[in-house]
Amino acid sequence: MQNHGPTVSIYYQDPDGNTLETQVDCFDTPEEATELMESPDFGINPIGTDFDPEELCRAVEAGEDDRKLKVRESIGARGSPEDMEVIMEKWASAKVGV
Repeated sequence: MQNHGPTVSIYYQDPDGNTLETQVDCFDTPEEATELMESPDFGINPIGTDFDPEELCRAVEAGEDDRKLKVRESIGARGSPEDMEVIMEKWASAKVGV
């Protein structure tokens, strides 16, 4: 479960072993998303932050403002360039046949 910044994503693996991603856009306009992606924080952490999906569900059910729930927590640098390569390879292999 990742808050990437421009989107919040939840990943599932179905019984056949397929990886599924559901996502929600965090911004109302492309310009807002671009502003985040050009920020220094995104530059040192393009992967995002983990979150607890059950905690998110509780907050939604409690009526918390969705704009607040979509804000990506700043955690500093995450992963090396090599880590990012591995993640992108996994992503590409999961998308084969889509």
